[in-house]
Amino acid sequence: MKKTIALIALTGLLFISCKKEETAAPVTATSEIPATADGYTTHKSENIDLIKKCNSCWENGNVVEYKAYYADDAIFHDNGKQTTLAENISNNGNFQKMGIKPTMKYDEIWESIDNKANKKGVKNYVLAYCTNTWTKGTKTLEAVVFQIDAIKDGKIVEEWNVYDSAKLMELVNSK
Repeated sequence: MKKTIALIALTGLLFISCKKEETAAPVTATSEIPATADGYTTHKSENIDLIKKCNSCWENGNVVEYKAYYADDAIFHDNGKQTTLAENISNNGNFQKMGIKPTMKYDEIWESIDNKANKKGVKNYVLAYCTNTWTKGTKTLEAVVFQIDAIKDGKIVEEWNVYDSAKLMELVNSK
């Protein structure tokens, strides 16, 4: 009888020790973000998809659709040089006329969503590290690009691109 009681007790202890520990549920809604947090990041969102579609239009030279992703008064900062949407489209057109074909591979892309909008009303930023490849004839160059897009009401209102422009100028000037 003592052996039976000991066996039951031992079996009970084994079941108790194998109980799965519960973990905290992941944060899924803005209301669950701690009050001390400034915001949160995500790797999947409509805004990330928007940027990927926009960049795909840039790669394919689809100016009409590319332009539709931006606010009419969008501002670009290309290595610190500020341009307008019209100037950006013109620059891209010039590369096409020179026979320069861009392609883009995302190394990392995510969205940062702030709890409070900035002075321009922006809360959403998509950030991406990309490897861009520019091809002109048989010449090809790769450059790492850091791109940030400020998004408001489903449109890109401001964009920053940082990359080694010297490499691109070598390709532009090549024959």
